[in-house]
Amino acid sequence: SSYNLTFIGDGAKIAAIFGFLDARGGAESFYWTPLLREQSLFTCEKYSEPTKDGDVYTITATFDQTFAP
Repeated sequence: SSYNLTFIGDGAKIAAIFGFLDARGGAESFYWTPLLREQSLFTCEKYSEPTKDGDVYTITATFDQTFAP
């Protein structure tokens, strides 16, 4: 399964998410719980650079389910 996600928030929140994704480099899996589903392992190879609109930042990301840590 793949999930296209949009994260919206202040600079600190988006910086934390961006740092988390950067640290894994698209290869290291992590646990995430999709709505109405059980927690599973995912990777994220594709995500955007943050954009800013006023004081609000946005990034998009695609989480792909994996079965290997």
